[in-house]
Amino acid sequence: MNTTRQPAYVKIEQHLWTLLDEGAGVSEPMPSEVDLARDFGVSVMTVRQAYNQLVSAGAVVRRRFKGTWAATHLTDDLEKLSPESYPERWKRQVQDVKSEVLCFDLRPAPQHVASRFGVKPQTSLAYLERKRLADGIPIAWDTRWMPARVFEVASEEDFKRASVFAALGKRGFVSSTMQSEISARLADMVHAETLSCDRREVLLVRQLVCRSSEGTTTIVGTSLYPSTRFSFSSTTILPSWRDESEEDRFGE
Repeated sequence: MNTTRQPAYVKIEQHLWTLLDEGAGVSEPMPSEVDLARDFGVSVMTVRQAYNQLVSAGAVVRRRFKGTWAATHLTDDLEKLSPESYPERWKRQVQDVKSEVLCFDLRPAPQHVASRFGVKPQTSLAYLERKRLADGIPIAWDTRWMPARVFEVASEEDFKRASVFAALGKRGFVSSTMQSEISARLADMVHAETLSCDRREVLLVRQLVCRSSEGTTTIVGTSLYPSTRFSFSSTTILPSWRDESEEDRFGE
C-alpha cells in the first residue's frame, strides 16, 4: 500500500481552487498568506508555495500592496472583432468594462502610418491612445491613427463610452473592412507600467488597418495585450474530403 504523505501545500492549493470556483478573488482579495497559515496550522512559506501553484497556472495574480486576486482573462473571437463592439463582447465574460483615454490630439504621422493613408510623412492626423480595462485590470493598450477631421468632430468622451468603430461611425467615418496581423513581443518597462504587467511578459500585438467601402483608410493602429490576461480564438469550417477522390480534390 502506498503511504506516501501528501505535501502540506497541496491541501491548501485544493482549498484555494475551491474558493476560486465559488467566485472568490473578484470583488475582494483572496485570503492572505498569514490568515491561511493560521487556519491550516502551517508556515507562511507553505501557503506561499500553494499560491505559487495557482500563479503558475495563471489562475491568480499578485498585486503589490493589494493582495492576491483571481486572474482576469478574456478571449476575443477574431470573427466578431468588427460586427460587435468590444464592450459588448467583453461584458459577457467580466462584470465591468471601461476605457481610459491617455491621449487624443493631432500628431505628425510617421512614415509607415502616412503611407497607409496615402499622405506625406509628418502630415497631421488624429491620434488616440487609450487603455482598456476589465474589472479594473488593464487588458489592452491601444494606439489609433485616424483622419485629421476626426479630431474636429470627436472628443475624448466619445472613446471612453464606445468602441472606436462606433464613435467614428456616428460621425460618418464608417469602416467596412479590417485587416489584422497578430504577433508577439516582450514587454519593456513602459509596457509593464502602463499595463500593470511584468517586464518581459509576452504581449500579443495586433496591428490593424481599417478601410471604408470606397477603399479609403479610416484607422491604422496597434493593440498590445498581456498574454496572461488575453487570447484570441478562431473557428474554421473545414471541407469534407471523405467521399471525394484524389482527382476531385484538386479539380483535375
